[in-house]
This record gives sequence, C-alpha cells and structure tokens, in this order.
Amino acid sequence: MNLLIVEKEPLELENLARTFIADGYQVVVIGHPRQALEAASFRQFHAAIINYDLPDMDGIELTRRLRATQRSLQVILLADKPLPANMAFACLVKPYGLLSLAMMVRDACEEAAEVAFEIASCRKKNCVLQ
Repeated sequence: MNLLIVEKEPLELENLARTFIADGYQVVVIGHPRQALEAASFRQFHAAIINYDLPDMDGIELTRRLRATQRSLQVILLADKPLPANMAFACLVKPYGLLSLAMMVRDACEEAAEVAFEIASCRKKNCVLQ
C-alpha cells in the first residue's frame, strides 16, 4: 500500500516514516504541501497522514486538493485540537499513540481499496459516482 506522509517537523516525519516502512508500506515523506501535490501527480496513494498545521495551506485545503485528483485517497489529519469529523477519514489530536495511528492507516487503506473498486466497477458500467 502507498502511504503519503506530510509533516513539517523533520523528527516527526522521520519517526512516522520509520514506523510505516517497518510495517511494509511504500512511504513517501514530504515536508511541504506543494511537494505533496506534486508527488500525487506522479503516484497514486491509498492513504495519507497529513499534519493540519502546514506552511502555505492547512491540512484541510491540502486534503481537498489531493482528493480532487485521487478520489479513493483516505486522509488522516493530525492536529493540536479536534477538527470536524467530516474533514477526513479520521482526525487524531496530538499527542496520539502510534498504535492507534497504525490501526487507522490500515483501515484507511482498506477503505481506499473498496472505493477504488467501486470507481472501477462504475467506469465499466458507465455510471456516475457521487
């Protein structure tokens, strides 16, 4: 499974990358939202872990832009305060447990696979997804 991690703090980015690479994910780590958009133009991701507080645009705006081109992408937002639940697949408030995050990433990847299957099935039937 392809996982995008967008985090402005280098130490946190390194810790998350190490954790998810060890779990068998294909991980792309990015420190800036514009780089994340560029990476997403070349590669399909199943899930993304995105820090809400990013330079130049917040995590919600980045999520909106990523999902415009990757409809099956499932996003987990990391924030210092609670966010509205409908902003992403899941929102975790810092500090969070790595085990909780790992379980959310696994669930997000499963959801992405289901959505991608629905999209592919719909294309074969020439239907329109909402």
